[in-house]
Amino acid sequence: MRKGYKVLVIIGICLIAAGLTISIITLAINGFRVNRLLPTNPEESEINRIEQTITEKVDNIKIEAVEDNVILMKADDGVFRVLYAERANVKYTFSVTNGTLKLSRNDVDWSRPGNWLSNLIENIQDGLYGATRDIIIYLPETSYKTLELTSVSGNIVLEENFSFVNAALTDVSGNITLRGINPTGTLAIATTSGNIFIENVNSGMTTFAAVSGAVTLKNSVFESITGSTVSGEVVLEYIEAENLDFETTSGDVTGRVREAQDFHCETTSGEISVPTGGTNPWYIETVSGDINITK
Repeated sequence: MRKGYKVLVIIGICLIAAGLTISIITLAINGFRVNRLLPTNPEESEINRIEQTITEKVDNIKIEAVEDNVILMKADDGVFRVLYAERANVKYTFSVTNGTLKLSRNDVDWSRPGNWLSNLIENIQDGLYGATRDIIIYLPETSYKTLELTSVSGNIVLEENFSFVNAALTDVSGNITLRGINPTGTLAIATTSGNIFIENVNSGMTTFAAVSGAVTLKNSVFESITGSTVSGEVVLEYIEAENLDFETTSGDVTGRVREAQDFHCETTSGEISVPTGGTNPWYIETVSGDINITK
C-alpha cells in the first residue's frame, strides 16, 4: 500500500472516530433521546424571531454577525425595521444611540462543552428545516453617513440604491455582494475565502482585500480603486477608474474595458496581454498569475 494512500486511510478513520465521539457525547447530554435533537417542525427549534422598529433618526449603521447573513433592503412601507433571530446560544445586543444603530452578537461562554455542542445541534436543526439565518435591515431613506457590516460565515448583501459617505464590509468565508450602492467617500471591503461581487456601483476611494476569494467588478465607476488577492482571481467587466492599483500572487487578472487605459503591468512567471493607449494609470502586478485584458 502506498504511503499517501495509508495517510488518507488514517485521516479518514480519525474523522469517523471524531464524528462518532461527538455524536455519543451529544446523545448523552440529551439523555440518548434522539427526538430532542430532531424537532418535528421548524417552530420547535426554539428560534426567537425579533423585529425592532426604529423611530429615531439614524445616520450610522453598525452590524456585527457571525454565521447569519446580513441583508439591507429598501423599506417600501417607510418603516425602519431590523429583523433577526436569536437561539439558545445566539443572542444579540440592539441599541440606537446618538443616531447610531448597533446590532452585535453577544456570545455565550464557548469554553463550556455543553454550549458548543448545543450550538452544533442548533446548526443541524436549522440546516434540516431551513430556518432563517438572516439579519434584514429595512431602510426608509436612501442616504446615510456610515455603514459597518461584519460577518464570519454569513453573506453580506446590498442590492438597493443606497448612498453612504463611508462603508466598510468585512467577512471571512461569506460572500459580499454589492449592487447599485454609492459610497461618496470611502468603500473598504475585505474577505478571506469569500467572494466579492460589485456591480453598478459608483464609489469614491475604494479598497478591497481577499485571500482565496474571487473578486468581480462589473459596470462600475471608481474615483480610485486599490486591491490585493493571494490566489483569488480578479475579473474586470467594463469598469471605469481614474486610478487603479491591483496586486495578486497566483491569481489571474482578466476582463474587458470599453476604453484603453494607461496600463503598467508586471509579472514574474505569468503572461501579460493588455490594450495600449489611454490616460488613466492602471497598475497591475502579479507573481505567477496572468494578466489578460481585452477591449
